[in-house]
Amino acid sequence: MYRAFLGLFEKKGDKDSIAKYARLYCEANDSSVAVKDQELTALMAATYNYSKIQKESFENEKKLLRRNVQIVIIIVSVILIAIAGFYFFRRYRQSLILRQKEAELKHKKEQEAKQKTLKAISKELSKKDDQNKELAKLNDSLREELKNANLNETLLTEMERYNKFADTVIFKKFTQASKIPTIKITENDWKLLTKVFGYYYPQILEDVSQLRSKKTELRLRICILTVMGMANKEQSSLLNETKQSITNNTAALNEALFGEKLSSTFYTKLKSRYKLI
Repeated sequence: MYRAFLGLFEKKGDKDSIAKYARLYCEANDSSVAVKDQELTALMAATYNYSKIQKESFENEKKLLRRNVQIVIIIVSVILIAIAGFYFFRRYRQSLILRQKEAELKHKKEQEAKQKTLKAISKELSKKDDQNKELAKLNDSLREELKNANLNETLLTEMERYNKFADTVIFKKFTQASKIPTIKITENDWKLLTKVFGYYYPQILEDVSQLRSKKTELRLRICILTVMGMANKEQSSLLNETKQSITNNTAALNEALFGEKLSSTFYTKLKSRYKLI
């Protein structure tokens, strides 16, 4: 505006007006520049403040993000630790259950083994009880036979003595066993036969029993079977010995009792010394 008036008065040549409007134009122009400078300064300040605010905001967001990441890491770590703890606890519990089952199975097997052992022992005891009953029955028979015999009779003829011996239950059992292999002879049977033989032939039992030999028991049994009239073959079967063993032990008996080393003359020597039939 001042510039338009200045141009107008310059055309008219009005120097006072020209000087006046020239001064006003300069003042107005200076004021406009100052305003522009102020606006620029304000813009720069606003830009700086905005940049600062933006930077602070970015830093805050960065810190917040870092904190959130840390929180997430902590949460994930806690979850992983919890999962690992649960896994190891489960494995430990399964291990305990497995050990308990193994212990129970071992205990069960031990109990079963004990039960089997007890059953076997019970069976064996039952078997022995049956054998004892059989022996008791035989003893009862013997006692009955001995009771029926005239114990005060001292002059029994050899025939009567042999017949009484042959009529005993145990004599008959051995006679049957010598013919029928399925009939088994037990140790108790041998003891009972020896006892009965000793009753009817006490002197023979005493003489043979006094022989000092590791085979005294075998040779006594050979002697008893010989008196009963059994041959080497039958003796071999009952004694579970070979015929040669029977022959050798018979010869040894003949030598020990009668001083003769032949087995064939043993029964003849027995008959002669002990008045056998």
